[in-house]
Amino acid sequence: LNVHEFFMSMEPVKVIGRNLLVECLPHFNSILIKLIPNGLISNVKFPIKNNNHIQVEFDYENDSNSCKVAYNMKSKEEKPTFVEFKINSIIFTRKIGNNYKQVLSYNNKELDIEDPLQISIKKFLASLNGGKPLITTKEILDNIKLQDKIIEKYFNKN
Repeated sequence: LNVHEFFMSMEPVKVIGRNLLVECLPHFNSILIKLIPNGLISNVKFPIKNNNHIQVEFDYENDSNSCKVAYNMKSKEEKPTFVEFKINSIIFTRKIGNNYKQVLSYNNKELDIEDPLQISIKKFLASLNGGKPLITTKEILDNIKLQDKIIEKYFNKN
């Protein structure tokens, strides 16, 4: 899959300021790293940067892929919230209701989905007994490095 555009948006409830980065970046980065492994970040910009809303844009590339990335983080007072992501021109939306019921929408279709956190925990527990984890140690470290580079740029621009 050649990913040339990746966008992700999240609305955490009552999360503000730099905590928006801490709350959202690991989720955003984990999908980006799965789509484009071993990537390098460059040209980091913050078109929106205030206490309730942060948007970051950057280039991300590896040996075979060059991608324009945009992350949008906006605080919300209450549920329901949504997570939206776009891969090239395809848009997906994950809606999270008051009872934490989750639905994935794509192309005017809706599908009930299991909570991704529950899936992650199940995979982690299975990995303790020899199963395959959801993410590798390398992906975790790559996520942390990418998060550190974005946060460093965030504070350099204050």
